[in-house]
Amino acid sequence: MNLKKKKTALPPDGWPAWYDGKSINEALFCQHFLKTHAIIYTENAFFTPEGCMTDDAPLKADIYAMLEDYASTSVTKKISSIIELLKITAHVDELAPQTDRIHLANGTLFLDGRFTHEKNEIVRSRFPVRYIPDAAPPAAVLRHPAAAAGDGLCHLLPRPRHRVQLADDSRYHHLRQQILHFLYEKQPKAA
Repeated sequence: MNLKKKKTALPPDGWPAWYDGKSINEALFCQHFLKTHAIIYTENAFFTPEGCMTDDAPLKADIYAMLEDYASTSVTKKISSIIELLKITAHVDELAPQTDRIHLANGTLFLDGRFTHEKNEIVRSRFPVRYIPDAAPPAAVLRHPAAAAGDGLCHLLPRPRHRVQLADDSRYHHLRQQILHFLYEKQPKAA
């Protein structure tokens, strides 16, 4: 799941504080989990430094990895119970949007131009796009094909359009052919 984990020492007897040798104390487990994982619960979802969790399978896998040496019966029920308790113990009232930054796959880009590779803070979402500061800017920004293609393509098919009817419309096929010709033949080729 790629949650941030911090190393913690085991008690002198070698067992985690949430295990007494016979049973797992779910409340103590949740406290320990929250100390070792960057995760919160709000708006009916868990959030991590990677953004909103849309699938709880990685969370279940992380919990199982911690429990597997200490639980032998009803493990799936125990995991489900721990997740329900985590919803309570990790709950925050609000995760406010951060309007001065964009969280990307390889860090955070601030609107003032700064970029950090750190991914320590819990965020609402993280775009699966990498920021490359020294990447060349795009040669052209494509707009609506009728606005960029020129060559008499400024007229558009009348609206409202019906896709089934367009399949038999010769004007549609002619415009489509001209746009494809413009995109593939008249645009400068990438080096």
